[in-house]
Amino acid sequence: ALLLIVLANSVQLDPTHPVGHPDGSRYYHLSRVSIVLSGDLFQAHSQSAIKYLQIFAFYCGISNEPDGPSKAWVATSLAIRLAQMSGLHRDNPQWDQYPEEAEKRRQTWWELISFETIQGFAMGRPRAISTQHFDTRMPHDDEDEGKPPTFNRIKYRWIAQGIGGLMDEVFGVKPPSYARTLKIDKDLRDWPLDSVPTIDDVVLNSPEDATRKFMFLLMRSFATTGLREISLLYLHRRYFVEALTRHPEEPLRSKYAMSVLAVHRSSVLLLQGIQRLNGLIGNILPRVVFMWLHGLSAYVCCYLVSSNDLNSLVDRFVSVP
Repeated sequence: ALLLIVLANSVQLDPTHPVGHPDGSRYYHLSRVSIVLSGDLFQAHSQSAIKYLQIFAFYCGISNEPDGPSKAWVATSLAIRLAQMSGLHRDNPQWDQYPEEAEKRRQTWWELISFETIQGFAMGRPRAISTQHFDTRMPHDDEDEGKPPTFNRIKYRWIAQGIGGLMDEVFGVKPPSYARTLKIDKDLRDWPLDSVPTIDDVVLNSPEDATRKFMFLLMRSFATTGLREISLLYLHRRYFVEALTRHPEEPLRSKYAMSVLAVHRSSVLLLQGIQRLNGLIGNILPRVVFMWLHGLSAYVCCYLVSSNDLNSLVDRFVSVP
């Protein structure tokens, strides 16, 4: 089942195949048959079953199925529960006797936590578990030896604490106060993220791999600074709409003017980033649906601003580098 779902994702992301190639769907359905025949998934405690659900969720997220994102959210939530049943969320000292296995468990847990958080973030839904409910240490990293952290360590910390913390407060039933919103805004902007993430861990064996390495750089940049702009957009969107509702002609006269500026700036930066990615890896980007979902939100916000005749605002931010 794990092999087949990996093949399904490979077909979906293969630029030599058209979008929605039928082989991807065939591998996907074969993987589902295989996982059913393998036993009771709800009692599966193996890391293979957990990884299957994570890769299954990724396929659902990039498929053309209307309910694909919802399936992905449910699958990752189930993977979290199975991982908890396996004890991956606790750093039990007994695993110190088996350092290699302990490292695999930590890597599995943190990759799953990061993926599940992003799934919930994309859907505007709460995550399955917060950082207060697990103590599994991050996988070993260069940072533990006094060197600069690798991208994985930065990613784990940023998604679990930065994006996850935002979700815990902003996606709740009761929205944070405006003062608290501005404080979260400052924390996100001050989060230490490199505009050009490190790619020293990407092996370059041939001249053809230079393109692959550049693609890693672009995608890692989107996973850090790109997600920050998306976070700021969603953080301020509630007050952005309030400003447009109360002052449709001049929303900058609203007490939420800072949110109008923040949403417009983040929307422009996000759309510029997607446009650059599309120009460089346009044969792959159309297959990554979640980027276009966030891009659509940014486009709608830009349209709402421009349709209110805020020419001075548009002129000020449309040329953001």
